[in-house]
Amino acid sequence: MQPRLWNIGLTARDLERELEFLTGLGAKLLLREKFTGPDGESEYALLEFGGTRLFVTPKPVFEDRLEKPLSPGLTHAVFEVADVDAECAKVISQGAVLLLGPDEITAGFGSRRIAFLRSPGGFIFELLQIRESKI
Repeated sequence: MQPRLWNIGLTARDLERELEFLTGLGAKLLLREKFTGPDGESEYALLEFGGTRLFVTPKPVFEDRLEKPLSPGLTHAVFEVADVDAECAKVISQGAVLLLGPDEITAGFGSRRIAFLRSPGGFIFELLQIRESKI
């Protein structure tokens, strides 16, 4: 696997307040919208801060697949890969558990193929294959 960190996911129950805080620190808002994901409508904001993209949402799309709700804060890392399906099979064969996907999504950022997984130790991560990028 030759992944590249694409963004870091954060949960903020009060999205508006978190965006005020982060932009006040110098983060640049790239995109904010609602979109329809694998389990229905979701709201998020994508920011650039310190050379890293931050994906901030009140409720990550994979949260309902977990035993208990996530605490606010850092929730997952997103790794861009060339082939989500092949990498998904590889990490599952190494012991990861599939939480969601693989699925196709389209939103203001473009179109993606995604899958959310959890490592044997509990690390939640997303595999992301960019189909079309608008940002």
